[in-house]
Amino acid sequence: MQSEDSETVATSGQASSECTELIRKRLRGKVVASLSPQPTAPLLAPLLAQWSAGSGQGADQLACLLGVTGDTLNQLALMRLPRATHFDTDSEIIATYLGCDSQQLLAFLRQLQELHTLS
Repeated sequence: MQSEDSETVATSGQASSECTELIRKRLRGKVVASLSPQPTAPLLAPLLAQWSAGSGQGADQLACLLGVTGDTLNQLALMRLPRATHFDTDSEIIATYLGCDSQQLLAFLRQLQELHTLS
């Protein structure tokens, strides 16, 4: 009986992982499609650098703050700032794609949006 329970847990964990990966693959196209029509929007990399310089925190601290790996932070750096008219939706799509907390990312992207507006 215990063996069957272990197999069920392992199978459901695998199914959950496969489902998450499928969602990420589907969102990958949506992220590109939703964020690419704004050629004047900056990549996040210079805004991340500006935030880092102003806060005195490096990439490791930022990755920790957002709950992501360094590789995931690099992926974020190569994305564009979410569209102002769809900021929350775009932020949610990015968070799902990156696999990070959407509320933390939304709050952080709003800080970057302010930096962009002020610069």
